[in-house]
Amino acid sequence: MPSLPRIPSRPALRRTFFAAVLAASGGGAGAAALPAAASAANTPHLDARERAVIHRINLIRKAHHLQPLIAGGRLSQAADRHSKRQLQASTLAHQLPGEASATDRVATAARTHTVGEAVYFATRAAGSKAIVRAWMASPPHRALLLDPSFGRAGVGIRIGHGGVYATADVAAR
Repeated sequence: MPSLPRIPSRPALRRTFFAAVLAASGGGAGAAALPAAASAANTPHLDARERAVIHRINLIRKAHHLQPLIAGGRLSQAADRHSKRQLQASTLAHQLPGEASATDRVATAARTHTVGEAVYFATRAAGSKAIVRAWMASPPHRALLLDPSFGRAGVGIRIGHGGVYATADVAAR
């Protein structure tokens, strides 16, 4: 998948976000979207903002009578690495030069092929509420995050002078 063009940091774009979705599937199950991070010990290493993103998603999932997503260390690591690469490249994309495809990255971290990823960008500070609100306002992201086949998630958020990049990687239990 070609990378998206750089987003200029003009004042008119300061409140702009862009969320991209990539369809990923494995086995017979389908999924859409991609990002997440995890630790080598499979213990999540999420900061407060990343935990808040998963918490907010789980509140919405609960309202839809869905099981909560469990934070996964390996998924969180993968999401964080991808958000870091996006920040360094100042580019929102599911695949950056020199990087495996999003489906392969997340499937490797999750050890399953039923995976998905959602990415987010804002030119100014954005908290967990803004990130989740943006994903819920996007029909493909909403469908991904409310997909009952997913039970694990990892989130990585990176902030720099170019903006805020967030990645949510999800996988089957």
